[in-house]
Amino acid sequence: MLEINAKGRTIPPPEQVDEDGNPIEEEDVPEDVAPLRSLGEDGEGSWAVRITPNGSAHSSSSVVCVKSLHWPGAVGVAVGSKFVNVYVGDGVKFSSTPYSLPPPQSVLSEWCSNPDQEVEEGEDPVAPKLLFENGDVLTDPTPPEEEEEG
Repeated sequence: MLEINAKGRTIPPPEQVDEDGNPIEEEDVPEDVAPLRSLGEDGEGSWAVRITPNGSAHSSSSVVCVKSLHWPGAVGVAVGSKFVNVYVGDGVKFSSTPYSLPPPQSVLSEWCSNPDQEVEEGEDPVAPKLLFENGDVLTDPTPPEEEEEG
């Protein structure tokens, strides 16, 4: 699995060139992370390790389970010299803050409620009404003529 960088990509974008064919250098280039690297390069607290059933890693019947704390769903299990790595996830790193949708944008100024629409009996006056398009505001684009003082 390739790691998603700060720009939301797993691979670098294609090289951009200007009109003369010279490469354009990008300012904020995220660092490349090798897909296969040592667990020690991930830093302290990146992985949880469990040894079962007796807690001794030296026993040939012990099962060692390694679970990623950054990528939920990434697990490695080993028994003796046999191992398996599994990832079942959505490709999004763990975040301690829950995701919430951004608030909706405000209604564009060219749309408004119909001022002629009357509130019927038993109807909530604050409830949203149908939106109608405002009339176009036309302005003369020509600048005013300057008066000559004589």
